[in-house]
Amino acid sequence: MKYECDVGIAVGTEESNSGVARQPCAPSAQQLMFIRGVLNGKTQKQAYRDAYPADYSNDRNISTTANRLLHSPKIEAFVQSINNTAAELLVDDRKATRRFVFRELFALSKQAKQERHKIKALELLGRSCGVFKPASRGAVPAPFKQTLNDALSNRLRLTRKVDQ
Repeated sequence: MKYECDVGIAVGTEESNSGVARQPCAPSAQQLMFIRGVLNGKTQKQAYRDAYPADYSNDRNISTTANRLLHSPKIEAFVQSINNTAAELLVDDRKATRRFVFRELFALSKQAKQERHKIKALELLGRSCGVFKPASRGAVPAPFKQTLNDALSNRLRLTRKVDQ
């Protein structure tokens, strides 16, 4: 059997003896219900029982069947195609959101009635483009060993005087 993913939907075709594809074999409604249950966080056994309520097998058989179903090539190809589509949509969504924010900030910087709103919009645009770099605060230099020894000996001398 061959399995292919096309436009977010797994499409499998069964091959005949001659190697010619005969019929599409996309996941059935019950298989889709099982996949949805697993993706929503149900255990494989519970998702299988929800998808196939007429199956009165014992727990061991249900677990085995559910595991085989989840790892079947048709189901794996379908889940993989869903994951790929979701990843593409997230990337597209981030890009679209970024473009929208840029356009809105640019429009605000042009149309703002108050100067402070204009400046804030331009500042946010600049930050998003990387124009402003955070100011590096000077690192505090490490004190010399002798300075630490002197300060410690002075502190000890003072505590001895107080104790007496």
